[in-house]
Amino acid sequence: MGSQVVQILRQGVWAALSGGWYQDPHQGAGVNALHLYLWLFLLGFPFTLYMYGLPAFGHFVIMWEMKIAQDSDELRNLSLL
Repeated sequence: MGSQVVQILRQGVWAALSGGWYQDPHQGAGVNALHLYLWLFLLGFPFTLYMYGLPAFGHFVIMWEMKIAQDSDELRNLSLL
């Protein structure tokens, strides 16, 4: 019971607070590092474009990232059916 609560806190609450990233203990260190750096890039790149580049282009990138995330979720849900 205790380990299940810790697992829910680690995977559910931490992922919700961090925006979706958590360290998966079933994956290797390389995969977790790749996911972390990809998550950091997708989090920071549009903000960097907005702050130092053209604001319209930053908004464009944010919208495309949201569209890609939504499409990947839909494809993943279709594969579960």
